[in-house]
Amino acid sequence: MRRRFIIVLLLLSIVPLSGCTIPIINKTICLPSWIPLIGGKCDGSSLEEITLTYWGLWEEAAVIQPLIDKYQSLNPGVTIEYQKRDISDYFETMRARISTDLSPEIIRVHNTWVPVLKEYLSSLPSEVMDNTTYQQTFYPVTDDTLLLDGKYYGIPLGIDGLALLYNRSLFSQAGISSPPKTWDEFKIISKELTETDEKGRIIQAGAALGYGDGIEHAVDIIGLIMAQNGVSFADEAGKVSFHKSFSEEGNNLGEDALSFYKLFATSRKSWNPDWDSALNAFVQGKLAMMFAPSYRLLDIWARNPGLSVGVTQVPQLSEEEGEDQWNWATFWVEVVPKKGQYRDEAWKFLHFLSQKESLTEMYRLAENQRQFGKPYPRQDMAAELINHQYLGPYISQARTYRSWNLTDFTFDEQLNDEIRDVFVEKVEAIAKGQDVAQLLTEAAERVQKILDSFKK
Repeated sequence: MRRRFIIVLLLLSIVPLSGCTIPIINKTICLPSWIPLIGGKCDGSSLEEITLTYWGLWEEAAVIQPLIDKYQSLNPGVTIEYQKRDISDYFETMRARISTDLSPEIIRVHNTWVPVLKEYLSSLPSEVMDNTTYQQTFYPVTDDTLLLDGKYYGIPLGIDGLALLYNRSLFSQAGISSPPKTWDEFKIISKELTETDEKGRIIQAGAALGYGDGIEHAVDIIGLIMAQNGVSFADEAGKVSFHKSFSEEGNNLGEDALSFYKLFATSRKSWNPDWDSALNAFVQGKLAMMFAPSYRLLDIWARNPGLSVGVTQVPQLSEEEGEDQWNWATFWVEVVPKKGQYRDEAWKFLHFLSQKESLTEMYRLAENQRQFGKPYPRQDMAAELINHQYLGPYISQARTYRSWNLTDFTFDEQLNDEIRDVFVEKVEAIAKGQDVAQLLTEAAERVQKILDSFKK
């Protein structure tokens, strides 16, 4: 009995009183009831209570809350408050908040925002997931924007990018049995599917390319063509370089890409520039092919449920084995601001959400609300969706996705939206016959100023 009393006195001398528990090396130890003052039944009531504020986009609480409930049940004392935010003014509101002590613990951002937000973000702790595991888990495109100074700054819960959507009925009426696999095939088919009236005005467009105004995701398409052509978007110092990438023969690869895009406004004209929206034209059955991320399918069916839509991989320069094939990504990721009060717990929760079981459950919950959920971001889950009628092409391209700030519909106004406006202006000028080289250089100078504005 004397020995027990000595142990009790020793414990009291080295730890604070905490009811029925004692924290030792970040662990909660339950003491037996015979210890005076601090022993007794351990019911978890003395655990530290923490609350993680989670700013989300797009997903309703019904898709994420069951996963939150499960995590909370496995981690007593942790409460997660999910808030679906409005995309309007989100970028500026989020930037202002994460620089203060009122920052949420978790926020959703577009993958291309991460480099300009880096100073406000914490990196993924190696204890949660090391770099090797990360690279084995997620698609390589994450390295383009999430790997900074050797550390990862975000976890994706989905992946998306451009695929080719086509109107099956228009293809059938034209006697075309399959969509194009190469750009050479694309040029031929888009021309075959383009119809004009007696005055030469396009009344059925083969494809939405060649112009900037009125073509949703035009800058993504330009990014895709540049990537396939071997363009480097930024040099090792992080400076814009898409205007000075050259082939071994000395050709300017960026100029070649824009000249190719121009074909669809000139000799291979397949779009009516007087129309206000490629998406509208596609929904109305007046456009045969358009490039878009998977979520656009939901927009299309919401407006025209009966439209017969096919989805296939984007065209490549060549089908020959050994030739590089590149695709274009645009996706959202979860990040943890430095100013968040409970960063380690936030990363642990995101790690939980990125597990196979969690992603499968989120997809199932999303399917309860719409035709499909987000394509899985994990390489080891590709087989789950590779044969999906609509998502299969997005997954089959995922290993060869590239990403940069040429992306539309990120609603940030000051970053990608401004870069989009620059390219739309230049592409419209190119379509009218102005010099490609000069306009590409001017675009690079303006884009560099936009990116530099976030370093002040």
